[in-house]
Amino acid sequence: MDNADATAGKVDSSMARGARPKSLMRTCVGCRRRAAQADLLRVVVVAQGDRYLAVPDGRRQMPGRGAYLHPAHQCLQRAESRQAFIKAFRLGVPVDLQLLRTEMGAGDVGTEDQGGTDGEEHAMSAQR
Repeated sequence: MDNADATAGKVDSSMARGARPKSLMRTCVGCRRRAAQADLLRVVVVAQGDRYLAVPDGRRQMPGRGAYLHPAHQCLQRAESRQAFIKAFRLGVPVDLQLLRTEMGAGDVGTEDQGGTDGEEHAMSAQR
């Protein structure tokens, strides 16, 4: 029996186990654009007393439902204005985004007096 006959009927073991594609796609809750999971920041919600905190999950290992966001100030602003985190986490109460803002270096992203893009370009910027 030659090698061609021996391997002809075999299926690659990674395919047989239902292996996922190398580049998982996710949707940004801010701009609603699809991007590779590696390009997005995973955010989870953590209950702290009577508040819910949005916490960045850089290692993508924290338990619970995750929402994905481009690490861009515009996407965070849009997600906040659309109440996207409340919807993504299926909560009926507001989510505290202060820790997320701090981690992203955004400061007070949600304030009205912060117009502009802080010099960062993002795909949604061109569509405004």
